[in-house]
Amino acid sequence: MVTLEYLTAGESNIARKLVNAILARGLTVSVYDGEETTLARSKDKGAILAAMGTTGCDTLTACNESGERVASFVLVYGNAEDGSELIADHSAGDIALDIYDSLGLE
Repeated sequence: MVTLEYLTAGESNIARKLVNAILARGLTVSVYDGEETTLARSKDKGAILAAMGTTGCDTLTACNESGERVASFVLVYGNAEDGSELIADHSAGDIALDIYDSLGLE
């Protein structure tokens, strides 16, 4: 299991749920840490989680098989220890909303 060493237990839990929800839909994930894309179009859960949480925020971009962006999620670390405020923003398309709603955060 990949350790998200800079995240609280609550943030780690939400981050894992988010990555699982994206991958369960057959999408790839890119991780942008605010300065550079540290991982591009991956389906490797361990690599995705390892790329997260090294700065104060990340943007996860989900793409379909043809490489089209279908969802994005802005994660800001340190707002709430329980992870309830980890996802600061997300795109408004059907897939993004479906993924967000599946997390049961509201």
